[in-house]
Amino acid sequence: MGGKLQLTARGRSALGKPAAEVIRGLWRSWITKAVIDELSRVEHIKGQRATDVLASAKTRRQRVSAALATCRHGVWVEVNSVRRYA
Repeated sequence: MGGKLQLTARGRSALGKPAAEVIRGLWRSWITKAVIDELSRVEHIKGQRATDVLASAKTRRQRVSAALATCRHGVWVEVNSVRRYA
C-alpha cells in the first residue's frame, strides 16, 4: 500500500450526480444496512459484548430516522426535543 488516496468508481460516479440524490442514497443505505455499529467504537458503553443489552444497530438507526422524520423542514430543533420521539 502507499501512494495517494483515490476515489473508487462508485465515488467518481457520485461526483457526477446531484448532491441531494447522493446524500439520500447514503442515508437510505445507512438506515437499512448495519455493517459497522458506531457504538462499538465507544469503549465506555457497557454491555456491548453481551446479548440482548443494546438494540441492534439497524433498529437504532430506524428509530433515529423515525425521530428525525417528525422534525419540520427548515427549522432548527434542539436535541432534547428530538429525544422524546426516539
